[in-house]
Amino acid sequence: MRRFRGDSACYEESTLKWLAHADNRIERFTISADMSPQLAQACAAVPDAQWHPLEERVNEVITWAEVEFTPGTWPKGAQPLRYLVRRIEKRQIDLLAPEATRKHLAIVSNDRKTAGPELLHWHYARAGTIEKLHDVVKNELGGGVLPCAELGANAAWWRLCLLTYNVLSALKKVGLPVEFDDARPKRLRFAIFNVAARVARQARQLFARVTRFVIQRIDALATRRRIWTLAVIPPPRAIG
Repeated sequence: MRRFRGDSACYEESTLKWLAHADNRIERFTISADMSPQLAQACAAVPDAQWHPLEERVNEVITWAEVEFTPGTWPKGAQPLRYLVRRIEKRQIDLLAPEATRKHLAIVSNDRKTAGPELLHWHYARAGTIEKLHDVVKNELGGGVLPCAELGANAAWWRLCLLTYNVLSALKKVGLPVEFDDARPKRLRFAIFNVAARVARQARQLFARVTRFVIQRIDALATRRRIWTLAVIPPPRAIG
């Protein structure tokens, strides 16, 4: 079974019919719905008693409700879709634009078993992820500056940038403390990879002297242990 979630670019009738068809085995899908005049009218008709609290922000209150709505020429024999709507209301009314005090955002899904808040959180967990990835790869890992005019070389360069992003993501998830979960490459460079040291020469050899504090940092040692446990131990070689 597969799951799918997408933005409003996927909100079109043929895509919805394909996702909802039982033969395609889509266990769950959620798509941001276009706020058409008909859907906006259906949202506005929901009584206040049917709106449930979802989230409270500094300047806004967010509630949710289910709306009965059928998109386009939906087949009568098909399973009806589920529309969940978030109502975002500002705590302070804008006197110059009172109509902007309230807005509705809707999603459509085939999942009728999952609780509304859980389904909404699952859908909006995708928001901003791919944009952040593009930003990091292009502006911090060199993906936005291609090395030459050769297509193959540029494709290899882009793959190396993506591999670097994946390695850093894995490092944050399995090796580093929780405080680095959202760290960007620049922060990792100064906090993890770049260690201040004094280069000294002794007996025709170069040494990098670091403070005892860096060596004995608990999180640094724990990170090394966690990474070491991921090392693949090669099987013993057969003799004879």
